[in-house]
Amino acid sequence: MERRIIHIDVNSFAISVERVLDSKLRKRPVVVAYPGMERCLVLATSLEARQAGLYRGMALGKALRHCRDVMVIPPNEPLYSRAMSAMMKIVARFTPLVEPVRYGHAYLDMTGTGRLFGVSLEMARKIQQEIQQRLLLPSSVGVAGNKLVSKIASEVTAPAGIEEVQSGFEREFIAPLKVYHLPSIEPAIKKQLLDLNIRLIREVADLSPSHLTMLFGRIGLKLHQAAHGIDHTPVFPPQQLPNIYQQQTLPEDSNDIALLYGVLYRLVEKIGLQLRRNNLTARKMILEIAYADHRQASAQTWLLAGTNLDHELFTASRELLDKILTRRIRVRRIAVRFFQLRPRSAQLSLFDEQRLDEAAQKLNQAMDKIREKFGQDAVKFARG
Repeated sequence: MERRIIHIDVNSFAISVERVLDSKLRKRPVVVAYPGMERCLVLATSLEARQAGLYRGMALGKALRHCRDVMVIPPNEPLYSRAMSAMMKIVARFTPLVEPVRYGHAYLDMTGTGRLFGVSLEMARKIQQEIQQRLLLPSSVGVAGNKLVSKIASEVTAPAGIEEVQSGFEREFIAPLKVYHLPSIEPAIKKQLLDLNIRLIREVADLSPSHLTMLFGRIGLKLHQAAHGIDHTPVFPPQQLPNIYQQQTLPEDSNDIALLYGVLYRLVEKIGLQLRRNNLTARKMILEIAYADHRQASAQTWLLAGTNLDHELFTASRELLDKILTRRIRVRRIAVRFFQLRPRSAQLSLFDEQRLDEAAQKLNQAMDKIREKFGQDAVKFARG
């Protein structure tokens, strides 16, 4: 059965949502940022703002000097979240296999739904029209045989347009495009390609896998497949299982790594306690930080064995913090979310590793009892 994937991109999502409520924002340059803070970064731009030379990540003060008639609106997360939920309800009527990526972006696996809704291009038009008519949000849509090419197709089509790439023509379609269109390649790799004077996707596709591996290591094979329009990644619907979330805003912004480790450890301790109380383990986590200039960074990882032990949860969390803490700007908030929760299996202790796990469980449980009786700070692990 031929695979068909749709990628929906609501154009400038945050600003499109704001324009539904305020017509004065239409057909003029608009950016989303925190007004009154010239050093903070622009979080989103309208098409008119981009045409005026503004871009996401630009310092607000520079944007105001560059385009004096730009309108600045503060971010409204609750509004964007409600709009995204409404959009997901619409697309879920066409297929249960929907993967929201971020605000205004989603993949839909339409494989095998042709009898219900017609060919994929017709389905794309129906979905686009539904979003426009019910939410008044314009969207660009890409249709292809995989996620990578469908996303590229939605990017290169005209605003509020639809672009379909037939199976077998993926490489031909992306070949003349610039390398920055490859969505699954890290920005640092794209910069290396430009430094090597490789600017078009066809130039990457012409290099052998061994050559790319020599230049970029393990990512070389992934780069080779992407340049040929190959992507076997499935559409992942959001997990229906519960998740556990903890966050803390620091009393004062700080980039003291010892202090940040301490905050992170306290968050992980709370989550570990919740997991053990419910006899659950976590298999995946996301760590998010917000800097003092409102810029954010995040990373995620799998906990391959699934765990609810404080020291294992903290080790994984600390590695992620070290990975994303790349700026000199002070940190304002740390948040951790653990999901892919599963009941902890009660296995016989047949191996040394399992006996060690049982010992660690008993130690954590004993500490939990002490904390319940004398308070959260009564006893702690020493952090190595």
